[in-house]
Amino acid sequence: MYTAYKINSPLNPSTMTANTLQLLTDMIITGELKPGQRLHETDLSSQLGISRQPLREAFRLLLKDKLVCHIPRKGTYVTPVSIKGLQDYFQIRDMIECYAIDLLKAAHVRHLPRVAEAIKISRDGKIRYKNPRNLLKLMKARTSFHKALVESAENAALTDIFETINYHLYRYQFICIKTTGPEEHQIDEHKKIVELISEEKYDRAKEVLREHITYATAVIAKSLSASQLNMSSS
Repeated sequence: MYTAYKINSPLNPSTMTANTLQLLTDMIITGELKPGQRLHETDLSSQLGISRQPLREAFRLLLKDKLVCHIPRKGTYVTPVSIKGLQDYFQIRDMIECYAIDLLKAAHVRHLPRVAEAIKISRDGKIRYKNPRNLLKLMKARTSFHKALVESAENAALTDIFETINYHLYRYQFICIKTTGPEEHQIDEHKKIVELISEEKYDRAKEVLREHITYATAVIAKSLSASQLNMSSS
């Protein structure tokens, strides 16, 4: 089932674990490992062409990030997604990103080269999104604006907090982009936020950002409901 994603075994065990972790994380984000699916260590070891030791270590790290959950005497499962989970993570995202703008305002930061570069990358029309892996690349490019905005606040603790939820955001964003395709107007909204910050209109930038996140939450909720309906009827 997953033979296209077999890992070439490097000599360094830590590299092997890191590669395994990234692969499993991507498979969870794209739904190749479905929400609620039980993960069989033996099957995955064989299908991905890896030994069980790096797989176990990857499971441990996924558990720490809450991308999988362990049920005693039953096994390890991909953490489910839900409307409540979507709302919880996007509320945290709203708090983090708006606070990042507050920090930019306090520091009188107007120019955001990292954010501008993220917008440029997100407009790359060369990415084809019919394949799940290419669609994942496109989604990460389209959402890199938000990570760059947080990083521009130059607050390491804030960036660390954002990183802890970013893969969970990816899971919900991927469901949406898979269902509706990329929405070009979102890039225009990203540009508008940057323009407002460059004009020192920080409060208005926060308003546009909040509207952007609220709209995204509603669209993803609709996509998630449709996705769960299709799964229940199949």
